[in-house]
Amino acid sequence: MMIRNLPEDLLVEILSKVPALSLARLRSTSKKWNALIKYERLLAKKHSANALMHSSSLTLVLIDYRHYVARFNLHGIHSNVAPSVKVTGQFILKGPLSNNSSEEVGIRNVIHYDGLLLCSTNDNRLVVWNPCLGETRWIQPRNSYKESDLYALGYDNQTQQRKMERFLHGIIFQTDIEVYDFTSNSWRVVVVGKSRNWVIIYGETYDISVNGHIVIWGHTHGMSVNGDTYWLASVQILEHEDHYQPFLLSFDFSTERFGSVSLPGDVYTIPLALSVTRQGRQLCMLLHGFFKSNVYDIWIASKSESTGAMSWSKLLTVWDDDIHNHFRFRQFGNGVSFLTDYEKEVLLSCNKPNQYSKNIINIMEKGKYTELEHHGAKPTHVHDSPTPFLFSYVPSLVQIQQGI
Repeated sequence: MMIRNLPEDLLVEILSKVPALSLARLRSTSKKWNALIKYERLLAKKHSANALMHSSSLTLVLIDYRHYVARFNLHGIHSNVAPSVKVTGQFILKGPLSNNSSEEVGIRNVIHYDGLLLCSTNDNRLVVWNPCLGETRWIQPRNSYKESDLYALGYDNQTQQRKMERFLHGIIFQTDIEVYDFTSNSWRVVVVGKSRNWVIIYGETYDISVNGHIVIWGHTHGMSVNGDTYWLASVQILEHEDHYQPFLLSFDFSTERFGSVSLPGDVYTIPLALSVTRQGRQLCMLLHGFFKSNVYDIWIASKSESTGAMSWSKLLTVWDDDIHNHFRFRQFGNGVSFLTDYEKEVLLSCNKPNQYSKNIINIMEKGKYTELEHHGAKPTHVHDSPTPFLFSYVPSLVQIQQGI
């Protein structure tokens, strides 16, 4: 019996175990395959469940407004075999009305969740993109987008619908907040110019005071996990107007309310960046010691299903025994993004080129720090290029919900 003649329920079960990128290529072979893979909701649901159980994620890196696949070779890393990485196979985002395959849209920032990428572009447009299916949905603003705006992509567990959030940055500590509904294709204002005693940390650097000490914060990316989104933020200490205490800010898309989560570590550790596990199910945080700047801790969060409370456990500690790398470490936190390979016990990181090194991808082990001279795409301008962003992406068959 030919596979195309199998009962549809059996065919769905078989295809749900095939990698999403392979299914994407299969779509071009016939109209039947295209319709089944693109529009069959049961297949998308089963495929997403299987993808979470198996290691089917890709490592992507945003370099010079393009997404590339980063392929790490860590075999033998603990046996004096040098690790390596190749950056190839770019994902091309096309404009909304373009039939010209050469017309490409540059991506400035990206938020990822559930197989979808929420991208803000060089020309201040906003698009939701599924690279696997080749689907896009360009989102029109209630008023014009700005480069300083921040975005979040999440899920309303009550209505079982995806939502998007937009921070319209104005005067510091005063922010307008909008929520976009994919079903109605409309923005709704949640907060108008409300004064707050906290601020999300964004931009290349940010000076704040922690326990009386001035530290430099790098560019922070929001991370979406299980429908909610999290950012590193700082809260103003009222009795000391120039002092700010870091904390973890959360947004629940079901209740459309903000919350605060305590940080792991102690008063002598400084949070640098957020990430998610390779399957996107748990939040991770990278911290380093204030007095031991060459020691880095990765913590992983667990959320109670009954109470919603967040707890932290230390996943990994890495450091470099070479004290001469001290200044490189100080630059390490400037716009860093990271992933953790727990089995290999290494930290994979990516940061903007600096005066000490043009390399952007690094590996830190227990006692050793290595800058990788990677093959493939690299920033074209050391000082003017945007901050690279390394993240884990699980390709999926999730369709982008179209509005009315």
